[in-house]
Amino acid sequence: MNSIIALLKPVCIVFFLLSAGSLTGQSLEISLPLDRSVLQRNSAGTATVILAGQVSDASAIRLAYGVERLHAVTGADESVQIAETSMLTPSNGLFRIVLELPTGWYRLKVKGIDVSNQEIPGASAEVKAGVGEVIFGAGQSNLQGAELNNYGGPPSLPEYDALNAVNQDCWCKGIFPFPVFSRIRAAADTEYKIGPNGNQNAWFFQAFGQALMDRAGGVPVVFFNAAATATTVTNWY
Repeated sequence: MNSIIALLKPVCIVFFLLSAGSLTGQSLEISLPLDRSVLQRNSAGTATVILAGQVSDASAIRLAYGVERLHAVTGADESVQIAETSMLTPSNGLFRIVLELPTGWYRLKVKGIDVSNQEIPGASAEVKAGVGEVIFGAGQSNLQGAELNNYGGPPSLPEYDALNAVNQDCWCKGIFPFPVFSRIRAAADTEYKIGPNGNQNAWFFQAFGQALMDRAGGVPVVFFNAAATATTVTNWY
């Protein structure tokens, strides 16, 4: 059998990672959720999302946070405010908020507020994250990709903002860098891969992910590719 997708059912995955997310300032960092990550939704269509990080500016006596719904395809603001509040900054400058969010694509923002109830310049950060489908692909080498330059180049497809993966090739390297999620895009060979084992390119994942999103009403999707050369069906059974 040439290629296999051994697992397409939803898989819940939790990352306990402490590196910073996307920053708009230098004195406030978001550690969780990771920028452009997707958390697996449950049977009720929701997921528990932890918004956590740290602030180093001592004048930030409070933190205001917001959760805004975005369009899954365009990434445009849908002008729907899911949460907006203020809270006391925990000891040692760390903060952690537990949110229960429905299926969707979101912008999560945190900003520092001083004793005069004013926003602190530079003390702000934001990330994009979603509640949707986490999909693992596994099987033989065909699922790792193909040299698209030999077949007319990458397909011409629009980019969906909530369709993401880790653009890494860790195949046979023995090194697994900190995962950085990014939007799946049509690209020439060597430019975009589906980590950890996608050693060729995005292959069919962009078209497949867009079809899933379209049929499910814009649900965010993230792919992981665990395919391995020379494996057999029995290795994945």
